[in-house]
Amino acid sequence: PSVYKDGRGENQNLRIGYKRINLLRTKKGAMRSGYVHPLTQCVYIVQGNVEVWVARKDGSTEKKTYGSKAYIEVPAYTPHVFNFFEDTIHVDWWSWE
Repeated sequence: PSVYKDGRGENQNLRIGYKRINLLRTKKGAMRSGYVHPLTQCVYIVQGNVEVWVARKDGSTEKKTYGSKAYIEVPAYTPHVFNFFEDTIHVDWWSWE
């Protein structure tokens, strides 16, 4: 396991073989991500409130808000950003199939 801390909060990484699971604590007003993954990103919001921005193929941006106990999937190779409206705890991992 490893822990990374910065002005946005904390990211605890657990790696088992080639699989990785992250537990993140993110501060209100912070943003995370802004890149693409080769696998579907799976996210579970434990506590808090986040707006997810996803780039569409037509160049527009889809924005959806999620709260506690929400499950989110960001498709592979999809640009996305997480915008945190309050202090939030979430878990993320990638589909390995």
